Amino acid sequence: MLVKRLTTAPRALLDPDAAEWAAAPEEALALAGTPAEGQVSRYVRSAWKDRAIGAVKEVRVRAAHDGQSVFFRLEWQDAAEDRAHVEGSFPDAAALLFPLDGEAPISMGSSDHPVNAWYWRPDLEETPQNLTARGRGTVKNDVDAGILARSARGDGVWKLVLARALRSAAGGAAVDLLPGAKTSIAVAVWDGGAGERAGLKAFSQSWRELSVET
Repeated sequence: MLVKRLTTAPRALLDPDAAEWAAAPEEALALAGTPAEGQVSRYVRSAWKDRAIGAVKEVRVRAAHDGQSVFFRLEWQDAAEDRAHVEGSFPDAAALLFPLDGEAPISMGSSDHPVNAWYWRPDLEETPQNLTARGRGTVKNDVDAGILARSARGDGVWKLVLARALRSAAGGAAVDLLPGAKTSIAVAVWDGGAGERAGLKAFSQSWRELSVET
């Protein structure tokens, strides 16, 4: 996946509907559900053993930078708009996942190889969380990395932009994405209306190489 260098104004790239996004190549990533037997909670393993996980089957991704900030545009189909996070109701969500040291298991990293996630929900407004993890069940909301989000919705489609400075403001708790660099990326999407939350999600099954254009 290429993070295309563009001369477009940052304000335009923050808009999921901006025509300028057509200049960045699009990739369609197939998603599949996390297995019930791999869930941390015994209750969740039992309650979901015969239920389908991973309602969203595909996410389309574009990436760009302007020499200062990096922008990722995600688009996926979801017939119902789920924004509330109250008892018995869960919001839709999406996340980008990166290895912090260049390599990590895609299943939320490991004790020796942590991962960094940019996690968005509509109820978080425009300030996604900067998460780190060292394996299943170890996710924590880490130092603020200055991630921004803008979302749009229409005709059963979510469109989301996640943006941040190329160099992280969170030190070792977030990945740097400098021009010329290569790393890996994965994507996860939660359908709140299907009861998905925490480890119950659709995600890309393998790391995709990410190259930041100079």
